[in-house]
Amino acid sequence: GRRPKGKRFVFLSNSGASCVMAADYADLRGLPLAPITERGRGELKKVLPGFANINNPIDITGALLTNPKLFGAVLNVVGEDAQSDLVLAGLPVAGAGYDVGMFAADLAAFDQRYGLATALASPQEKIRAEFASAGVATFASEPEAMDALAQVADHAALLGRNVSKRKIARRALPA
Repeated sequence: GRRPKGKRFVFLSNSGASCVMAADYADLRGLPLAPITERGRGELKKVLPGFANINNPIDITGALLTNPKLFGAVLNVVGEDAQSDLVLAGLPVAGAGYDVGMFAADLAAFDQRYGLATALASPQEKIRAEFASAGVATFASEPEAMDALAQVADHAALLGRNVSKRKIARRALPA
């Protein structure tokens, strides 16, 4: 139901490697990563550990294991920064000790509050099921999720066209 205005992605994950792979895939597919404003980076510095990447893609780091509120806090900064059209959360690693239910509720609340097209990528079926039960679109891999979100953006762009202003060439039909 979301109609993003563009294809600017924000990717966040608890894995730096996942962030790098998502950025590489975005580059390969020509999907722009949304910039994080100076104000947004300042807000991320307040909530994330000093060693975390505060640019897009955002590496929440393994600190998510000891502070489950980081996920929602980062999402709020992304929403308030208002630079993105599409938001993808990657949780390649989420086992014992991770509050997956809270993360799912946070992403669902983010989706409702900011109205951005959102999704989760995780190879773990159990993690995807938790997010799906919260109403979040889920995918087994970041590339699959990024392609799906890009298709949502492409579809929204098509729906946004004003067809009545387009000139349609008519050919005379043979008699």
